[in-house]
This record gives sequence, C-alpha cells and structure tokens, in this order.
Amino acid sequence: MILEYKISKSTSLSSEEIINKILLIIEKRNYGIVEITKTSVLFNDHTGGLIGNWEHVRRMKKGKFEIINNGNSNIVLFEYLPISVSEYIWVAIISSFPVGFGIVNKVYAVGLISWLFIGQLLFKRYNLKTIANEMLTEVVS
Repeated sequence: MILEYKISKSTSLSSEEIINKILLIIEKRNYGIVEITKTSVLFNDHTGGLIGNWEHVRRMKKGKFEIINNGNSNIVLFEYLPISVSEYIWVAIISSFPVGFGIVNKVYAVGLISWLFIGQLLFKRYNLKTIANEMLTEVVS
C-alpha cells in the first residue's frame, strides 16, 4: 500500500531559483530539512507531535521536492506523505472500541462515534492535498 502522493508542475525557473524558493517555503512552514542536493530537497515534520489540533491537520509527515530538467524547462515533482501508517493504525484501534462496545451491548448506534475519527483522517488528507498544491504553486511561480 503506497501512502505517498506525487504532484508535478512545469516552470521556466532555473534549478538554483527553484531550490531557493523551496528552502524559503520549508522555513516559512517550519519544517525540518533532511537533505539538500542540486536537484532535490527532502524535509520532514520535526515538531514531534507537540502541536495543537488544528495545526495537526495542516502538517505533512515528510516530503520531497525533485527537479527534473526537461530541456528548456524544469519539472518540479513533489512527493509527500500526508498521514503516517501509525496514524491509520491508531484510528483503526480507537474506532474498534465503540464498534465492539455496540456489538456486545446491542447498541449499534455507538459505532457511529468511530466515524468521527475516520472523518478526521479524511479531512486531513483532503486539507493536505490542498496545501501541497499551494506549496508547489509557490515554488513554480
């Protein structure tokens, strides 16, 4: 199961200009830089989970900007991990308790509580997809 997403856009900027823009965006959004090369920048979320709830749905776990030379232009490929595997596992574990309680006590409506946790994951994924598109647009503009 692949959890990383990829988006790309073309630009006429040079590789150096693109790298500089990427570094500014990463610094502005308070991510940690893992690796910088002439054609890529790798970053991650270095906050360690010590952030507020609303900030949680706006932070990617990790990402990588890669520059691909296409003759007269450059293509910027952005790979990002919006939600970690451990987060999916925690939601599955937490969601199973209300469902199990509802089945044991024949109160099936209690299982609807698990939709709050699943809905949070869906909202986070959609929100981070929008943020990733914004970041990529900032880089290529």
